[in-house]
Amino acid sequence: MGDFELIAILLFVALAVFAVAALLKGVVPGDITGATGVLSLDEAADKISLADPSEIGPDDVYLVVVLRQSGELSRYEPHYTPDDAKAAMKSAYRRAKVDHIRIDRNTTRKVETWRGMYHGKGTREGRRLGGVSIVVTPPDS
Repeated sequence: MGDFELIAILLFVALAVFAVAALLKGVVPGDITGATGVLSLDEAADKISLADPSEIGPDDVYLVVVLRQSGELSRYEPHYTPDDAKAAMKSAYRRAKVDHIRIDRNTTRKVETWRGMYHGKGTREGRRLGGVSIVVTPPDS
């Protein structure tokens, strides 16, 4: 066995050890952004931690942004309490018949939630609901 073969075997073993370690560790939900794994709608709504109306500016609103799976804007609507914004988020997902979602960002001023990918075998996939974001923002922006 030559030097080249020995180095190749050692690199392969090191790569295998690294791959096994990465699989065992996996993605750690709940990092800085408050990301989670897959949750039911009610569990996700309970985990969302939006700022209280007394903590935001007097003119700020909770803007619920509904995005299509293609990434295009479907619609947006302002709400004045975090509970109304969460209810609008749940309503959008229920209307699209989505039972489980994941939270990608969960801060007091911005929440990003997404559904699993929908595959309708090529028919109107981009028009399906992709995700809902809740952003605390001034009403005219």
